[in-house]
Parts: sequence; structure tokens; C-alpha cells
Amino acid sequence: MKTKLLPLSFLFVFILAGVFSCKKADPLKQLEVVSGTKSPSIPFSVTSKTILASTTSTINNMYVINNQIYLVGNFSSLGSGSSRCIVRYDGNTITNLSNNLSSGSNIYSAGYFNNRLMIGGVFTTLVSGTTRYLGYLSGSTVTGITGVTGTVSQLEDHQGDCYFGGSVNSVNSNATSCGYYSSSYTLYSHAPLYSVSPAVNAIQSFDGRLFLGGNLGNSGEKNSVFYNGSNWTMAGGGFNSIVYDMEVFNGKLYAGGNMSTSAAGSPLNRVNSLSGYNATWQKVGSNNPPAICRSLKAHNGVLIAACNNGNDGYLSCYDPAEDLWVNCLSTGVSVYRLDRILSFGGMLYGIERNTSTGMSNFVRFN
Repeated sequence: MKTKLLPLSFLFVFILAGVFSCKKADPLKQLEVVSGTKSPSIPFSVTSKTILASTTSTINNMYVINNQIYLVGNFSSLGSGSSRCIVRYDGNTITNLSNNLSSGSNIYSAGYFNNRLMIGGVFTTLVSGTTRYLGYLSGSTVTGITGVTGTVSQLEDHQGDCYFGGSVNSVNSNATSCGYYSSSYTLYSHAPLYSVSPAVNAIQSFDGRLFLGGNLGNSGEKNSVFYNGSNWTMAGGGFNSIVYDMEVFNGKLYAGGNMSTSAAGSPLNRVNSLSGYNATWQKVGSNNPPAICRSLKAHNGVLIAACNNGNDGYLSCYDPAEDLWVNCLSTGVSVYRLDRILSFGGMLYGIERNTSTGMSNFVRFN
């Protein structure tokens, strides 16, 4: 029996039909979020990096205060001149803030509350020589506030008061992990957490409540809590690992860190969102940011995550249209360990640290 061959025209139509019936893979869905990878649809893209200042000491954090960036750390100078532990940057020039801090002081946080430039850390002044953990800078004089023991690394304005936390041990001789400095310049302790030695890495005011995130431990807290008016309550179902930062963006609270599940084991990402104080954490993105999220910031309408894996830094942005985290760094742009990012004047700034050399850089992403 002879096999009847199909006409060439029929075969051509058949092949075309097969080609168009096959579903093509979406390149965004296949995107590996690693340094140097590009996406056809990136909400925010970095084409270059400018180092604005460097130090062999540590730059701990940066804040926008009175339309300038304040940088804090344990440096004796940053940029030109000498200014221990704190300087400011107006978008063009770094200005030294002369002060009376002693050598060995380390400032971790700063904020402007009720007409005072508040600072937190562990420091001594040239006059008193007494170690303090909370204080304020007026002119060139740092004044320490008595009553706090343990390093203050976080400050947050909540309902007009300056709340603080970190590795705090006590406030006004009361064992607690946080407290607040009221608008009447009075120090108060807050209800203690259940954990023995919690590390509060983030304090955020959201939905009328005060939220804490960090290495809080304890089955009753699990790394994220909010204050319900009488005690601390686990927020959103908690996390199985550490929270490093929190950010409010588009009516939601975002938490970044090294988590992978809720306290009960529900799958989550390294960045998750909460729609309200009584809601549960929801993972952000159908994929995961590339490494541990150390810092989260909303920048020009885009949520940006600074991530670290050892000495390598990554910058990822969330694309809500595709529900994906994508790499922001163009080919050839690399960063060291990214500890903090900040949006200011339409530009994105960062603190990167080369753990091999010990060098810290204040950078602008272009």
C-alpha cells in the first residue's frame, strides 16, 4: 500500500497553526533576579552609581530631616572637615555638624520631633563623660537624656511622641525594650515585650497602631507585633525569621527580612504586606527578592528592596503589573552590601559596605 503524501501547501498551514498554538514563555516569568540581569519591563532602573563620601568607619543609617539627608554612624569625619557621628547632605554638599560627642560614640538613629533633633545610639559627651543612649542635638551641643539603658537604634513619630527601641534594656528603671519621649519632653517606659532579649530593628506607625519588627522571638510575638492599647500582640500571624525593615506604601505596611513562612508555616516571601492591624501578612511577588532584605523604601511610586548576600548587594523593585521582583541594576553596575536605601529629591541613595575592606560608602543611584 502506497503512503499518500500531503501537499506542501497543507503542510505549511499545519506548521503555522502549530507555531501559533504553542504558548510562548513570558520572559518576565523566567527572570532570575540577580545582578546584571535585565527585564523588558523594569519600573525603576539604575544605570550608574556615584560615591558621594567614604569612610573606614561605619555609616549606620540616613534620614530625611527638614529637606536634607542626615547621616549617622561612628565616623570621626565624612566628606571634608570633621564632624563626629553626624553630618547632613542637601543634595549637593555634605555639611559638618560640629558637636561635643567623644571618641568612641556611635549614633544609630536620628529624627526631628517637636522642634528637637533627636538622636539614638550609645555615646558620651566631652563635658559629662557619662554614657547615654538617647539625646538631642541643639546647635553644636548634644544633650543626653537620662533614664534609658541599652542601645537605641530606632526612632519613630507615633501620635506626636518620639518612640524608640533597639537593644534597650530599661526605661526609667523599668525593664522594657522600648519607650517614648513625649511632646512635653518627658520620658516614659512602654509595656515590655515577652522576649528576654529582643532586638527591635524597625518601629512603624500604621493604621493607628504602633508596630515593631525585629528578632523578637517568643511564640507569642514571632518577630512582628503591634500595641493593642494594653499589651503587644503578634501582628499578621508573625514570621519564622527576622524583620529588618518596615515601610508604609499605598495604604499598606510592608516588612522585609529573612522570613519564608508565617509563624504557623504559611508560605511567605522576604517582603510581605499587611492591609490593616487585624489582617494577615501576604507575600509580595510571585517570586522572591534575591537575598535577605535589609531595607525597604518607596521611591517615585515604586517599592524598592535593598538585599544582601554576604558582601554582595542587590537592588530589586516590585512590578505590580507582573507581580514580580525584578533587578534594578543595569549590566555593569554593581554594589557591595547594601544596608540602607533612601528616597530624596527624586533620587535614590544608599549606604553600601565592603565587608572585605571595612569601607562604608554613601552613594547615589542614577
